[in-house]
Amino acid sequence: MAIISRDVTSVFYIIQSATAANSSLFPFYGSLQGSNNYFASLLHGEKWEYLRADRKVRALISASRRIDQLNFAGIKADASQPLQFPRGTDTLVPVEIEEATYEVALALLKGIDPDTERDNLSATVQAYGSVRTEYDRTSLPPYIVAGIPSQTAWIKLLPFLEARRVVKLSRTD
Repeated sequence: MAIISRDVTSVFYIIQSATAANSSLFPFYGSLQGSNNYFASLLHGEKWEYLRADRKVRALISASRRIDQLNFAGIKADASQPLQFPRGTDTLVPVEIEEATYEVALALLKGIDPDTERDNLSATVQAYGSVRTEYDRTSLPPYIVAGIPSQTAWIKLLPFLEARRVVKLSRTD
């Protein structure tokens, strides 16, 4: 019998930031070069490749803001740090947070707006002329409810979120 072993290592990146014309500092997870490398390795990464650098940076800032609105487990590593990560005793941002930022940034640049998606997904009836379609919309995808426009990013973020302590009851007849 053959024994297969594999070593798995994680890579961490330092938080980057952009400075606006008025000298305001806008921190974001990952880096422009890191995002370029990430999408270069993906099948449909060319959607990111052809964007201007300033649009990419703005998308990364917007994505970082959306991610930082989530309820993460633990506390910030330093109370004065501008973003939610690193947390606890960590000194660097986990790769999954960086990659989630890239995925959210691309989704935002594609024009996916979680608020619009939430409204569209809550529609129960669509009609065109005499054709009418009804949908069961009793629950929305949790990533849309949380304001994250990418399910791929959501999956990367889930392990870092605070466990919800909510009991949901429903009545069936």
